[in-house]
Amino acid sequence: MRSKKSFRPAFEGELESRVVMSVAGGPWRRGPAPMIRALGSRALGSRAMPGRPVPKQSVVALTNTAFEQFTNEYEQARETYFSTLSAAASPEGATTARSAFQNYTTTRVDLLSQQVVSNVLQSPSALTQQKGSQPSAVTLVQNNLNGREQVCTGATATVVFRGRTLGRALIDTIPAAGTSRAAAELSALAQDQAIEAARVAVINGLTIIRDGEFGNKSKR
Repeated sequence: MRSKKSFRPAFEGELESRVVMSVAGGPWRRGPAPMIRALGSRALGSRAMPGRPVPKQSVVALTNTAFEQFTNEYEQARETYFSTLSAAASPEGATTARSAFQNYTTTRVDLLSQQVVSNVLQSPSALTQQKGSQPSAVTLVQNNLNGREQVCTGATATVVFRGRTLGRALIDTIPAAGTSRAAAELSALAQDQAIEAARVAVINGLTIIRDGEFGNKSKR
């Protein structure tokens, strides 16, 4: 039988490397072709595929992020206020510092509340409403974060945070001037617990809103 001969080219030089366009590292760089990079990203579990939008975060994830940002910023502001407690300051100066921190607390709690409502509005559950009440997201925020009530002292009426809200818990635990460092740290611990309790309550409420469990269903 006649043996088959295969052609095997002999080449002692170096093959030319491929050059592809890329944004990272300059206008040009050596690397795998774009299709190979895309397949590699898919193999690694990346959700950001070319031409496909990145999935939106869940309402609970966005709410957790808002609370984390609130906690970080509030701790920084609180530490600044605590630095004035032991400082030799006039009574007027101490009152001014406490008033400034109280104002910050009020506005920051209101901002957190608006962020939570904004996150819920991105979901179909935003239109969910209990019988005879405001939309559930607004009710949830008012009950746990920044609901207000009017308090009358003599002929003066003042609007303050309602009881059992995050705003009220934080305001009530702001230490006064002259408070020892140990007592101030205990107040800070109470505030941290209040923030965490509010976060859990809001997330539980969002879960209820999502599942539609309001007691509105008729009994069979």
